[in-house]
This record gives sequence, C-alpha cells and structure tokens, in this order.
Amino acid sequence: MATVLPPLSLLDDVTPEPDCVNHKARIAQIHRALEAFELDARVVRHSSGPACTTYELELAPGTRVAKVIGLAPDLSIHLGVPSVRVFYPLPEKTTVGLEVPNPKATPVRLRRVMEQVAERADTLGLPLFLGEGAEGEPIVADLAALPHLLVAGTTGSGKSACLVTAIASMLMARTADDLKLILIDPKQVELSAFKQIPHLLAPAVTDMRRTPRVMDWLVRQMEQRYSLFAKVGVKRIGEFNKLGGRAVLKKLKSEGEEPPDVPTHLPYIVVIIDELADLMMTAAKEVEGAIQRLSQKSRAVGIHMILATQRPSVDVLTGLIKSNMPSRVAFKVAANVDSRTIVDQPGAEKLLGKGDMLLMLNGSQQLARGQGTWIADAELKRVLGWLREHGGAATHHAGLCLAAGTDAVDPCDDELFDRAAEVVITEQRGSVSLVQRNLEIGFSRAGKLMDALEQAGIVGPQIGATARQVYVTLAEWRSRQVGAAPAAIPGPAPSRAPSPDPLFLAATLLVLAERRGGVERLRDLLGVSWERAASLMQALETAGVVERRPGTGEWRVRMSLREWRKKRGA
Repeated sequence: MATVLPPLSLLDDVTPEPDCVNHKARIAQIHRALEAFELDARVVRHSSGPACTTYELELAPGTRVAKVIGLAPDLSIHLGVPSVRVFYPLPEKTTVGLEVPNPKATPVRLRRVMEQVAERADTLGLPLFLGEGAEGEPIVADLAALPHLLVAGTTGSGKSACLVTAIASMLMARTADDLKLILIDPKQVELSAFKQIPHLLAPAVTDMRRTPRVMDWLVRQMEQRYSLFAKVGVKRIGEFNKLGGRAVLKKLKSEGEEPPDVPTHLPYIVVIIDELADLMMTAAKEVEGAIQRLSQKSRAVGIHMILATQRPSVDVLTGLIKSNMPSRVAFKVAANVDSRTIVDQPGAEKLLGKGDMLLMLNGSQQLARGQGTWIADAELKRVLGWLREHGGAATHHAGLCLAAGTDAVDPCDDELFDRAAEVVITEQRGSVSLVQRNLEIGFSRAGKLMDALEQAGIVGPQIGATARQVYVTLAEWRSRQVGAAPAAIPGPAPSRAPSPDPLFLAATLLVLAERRGGVERLRDLLGVSWERAASLMQALETAGVVERRPGTGEWRVRMSLREWRKKRGA
C-alpha cells in the first residue's frame, strides 16, 4: 500500500467570490422593518458567511425574544428573502442572532477548507471537511471523536453531496493502510464513483437484504478487536497502533499464549449507508440492533458509521438510533416535524437547500448554520484515479464479500492457495503467521490467503486472538483436489445417494459446526437460492447428518463433527 496521500493539486484552486451584499442598505432595511413592527431593537454588528449573513440584534430592556421569533415570517417578507432564522443565545453575548440569506450563495470548495485547517487536520483521526460557518469559518469535525454521524435532508438539499465530500475528505487525509470503507448504496448511483479504490473492504453493497449480514460482520469485528485489546492491555485503537507488532506479540506471549494472527496495525473502519429508510423497511429489527451495539461500543476500536436518509420520520430515525448518535447534520426538510426529528428543534425546514445546513455535533444543543463543502465531478474523478494508480490494488475482505453477496476475488486466483490449504490442514490450525512462515511470503498476502480459505469453507472465522478452526481433514482435501464427490455418511436406510452438489461439504461443515440446520440458515450463510438450500438440507437428511423433529418442521443434528469425520474414515 502507498503511504503517500493524494496531492492537494488534484483539487481546483478556485478564488471565492467577493461579498456582494450591501450591508449598510440591508441594516437600514432591517431597522425599518423593526420599527414597522414596533420592535425596539437595533443591529450592533454583522458577519458574512457563504450562504447567509448574521446580524446581531441588541434588544431594548423589556423586549421579549419571543416577539422577535414570532415576527420571523413577517421580517422575511419585508426583507424580500425566502426565510430568516432567529436564534439565541449567542456564545458569551447578550444579543440575538438574525440570519438573512445572501442574494447568491458562494460555493465552498474542498481545497479551500483543507488549506485553511491544514495543520489542525493532521491531529484528527478521521477529518471531515464539512463546510464553512455563518461567519466564513471552516467547519471541520473528527469522525473518530463524534463518533458517528447522522445526515438527513430532502432531494436537492445537499445530503448526497455531503456524503461524497465526507468520503473524499477521508480519502485525501488517510491512506488505505489507515482507513477502510464499507459503502451501502441502494440507489446504485450516489456512491458508484468509489468502486475499485484501495480503501474498500468490499464492493459497494446494493442489495438491502444483504445489509443485516454486513452489519453483523461489523459487530463481530468489533468484538474481535475488543478481545485482542484485552489480551494486549490497551483500551483504544490509537494505543494499539502505537505498540507495533513486536510489542503486541510479546504481550501475548507473556499471557502464556502462542502468538496468533495479530496485525501490526489496525485501520479505522467506516461504514456509510446512503439511505437508511430503505434499510429499515427491509430489516428494521436486525439493523436497529446492530446500529445500537456499534454506536454504543465501536468508537474505542475504530469502527464508525455515517447514516443518511431523505425521509427523517420517527420510524426511520427511531429513538434508539437517535439516542446513540448525538452528532447530526440537517439539510433542508419538508416540515417542522422533520426538523425536530433530526435535530430536536425547528429550523431545518427554513433552510435554502443546495448545501445550506444545520449542525449539531457531539450533542451540542446550540445549532450551527453552515454551507456544505462541494467537490466537482472532475475533481473527484482525478482524486479517485490517483488513488487507483498510486494507492495500491483494491484488496477485498473475502469474509465480508461473502456476507455482502458481492463478487470477491476467486480464492484459487493465487497460485499459492493449494499450498496454503495443505499447510493449515496438515497442522489443523488456521494461522496467518503459519502460512507466512511456511510459504515465505509477506503478512498481507498470507492474510488474503487465509481469507480465501475461510471463503472456501476450509477454515472458520477469526474469533478473538485465537487460531482459526480447520473444518477439513487432509483426506477430504485431497479427495476434493482430484474431483471426488463427498462420500456418503452411513445413515438409517438411505433411499438414495447424497446430492453431488459441490456445496454439500460446505453445508455439512456449517451445520455440524453450528449444531443447527435449516433452509433459511443455509441460504443466508452460503448465499444461495432457497431452492438450492432446500436441496442441500434434503441431501444432509439423506446422509444421516440431520433429521426432522416430528410435528415441528425443525431440524436436529444427529452427530458431532468428530463422529462425522470418523464415519468418513478420516
């Protein structure tokens, strides 16, 4: 993997347009409106931003703030603007803020924001260059500290552009060694530009029925990282990465364990879901539970989420999800109730669209208004092209690809696959370090081979800091090598031979390892159709591996993995 970041020169250097607002005339107009409505107040200062200007009103003694808020619609008509926003309190001030849209919004370019905060960005784990505030100040957040982000807004509000620039922000600031992405894109449009970049753990997931399995995979990754952290005596991903591989292995040896497959460096993992509403319609219960677990615990191990929706109703942004995601960005929404659903107060319904946003970061009750960062298609194309050329090849995680139902690399593409299989099967221990040592290859390639062995059903998943379980004996492997069909398992009066289905062995091992069977279970784990999963269960019944419980339709596993191997003559 490359250790060099994309150069800033890939982004356009656009000079911002000068402030075109005649503030003196606008302030006089505000004073006339205040006098017309018999409101005793005056403008004492103003500050300009890319989309609106904030005028600070000093109220006369006895003038109620509620009166100013109630006059907001009348003030907008008097000033000839779509809407005005009244907000208070201003930090360390006794004035009331009046936000008035500028005649023309100034686009906020990604390069400009990055240049403004170049030194600060180096100190952030996952910098997000979100835009500019009401006074023209850069809005930069650290996703690692947020630690998750909820984004909502209607079509044309700037929500999708926010997702794209958030991803581009991280790609410009972190290499593929430090950051891995999982993109869930039901529209198959908004995030399609990011395909084949080295930061992806798997191709973009477009089938919502597969997403619960992806979220389950993330939860397992979280638990595995926590288990590893506990064994080496650290609490956060930053502490682990500072240790280095030698120190990690030394700590594991001091615990009396043989060092398993321990990476020397763990990347951040960020999952981006473009339309949460589609996901909640498909599998609300499973997804909500996974989001809850991740949002509560995954920060310390470096797993973060960015969730977006254009339908911010309470059945999508449930109380459970909102309570665990205090950082939110609201773009223009249709109604007051939608604004309250996102940021717990009105205001988003009065935004101007096209990047105008309200931010509530880290649970702050004081909303900040800003204009979202924008990256042109040509700029994004140059950045992604540079990453594909200089950032290294895309190396997808085979286990995640299997869960997501996306196309993974053929396990047999590596000419060392068969030799790696012989090594782990002979030793009956799945270990990256074992493969690396015996084949004299690098850690990265050995890790990919181990993922491929998992996908092929030869070894099990990585659980904590222990070696993987090996599901196949040497005799079974050599039988597969010469193309022999799985031998039948003696059962009670079989009526016909087992199915020659090539997935029969994988189905057998899964059922025996989990001690439960079922058509739905095989369909989900093997990624096959319902009909094929049903035929596999029938073949397992014929082979005597499982049997139906009378009157229930449930399956009972009739033997252990050891008994099955013994009957096969292993």
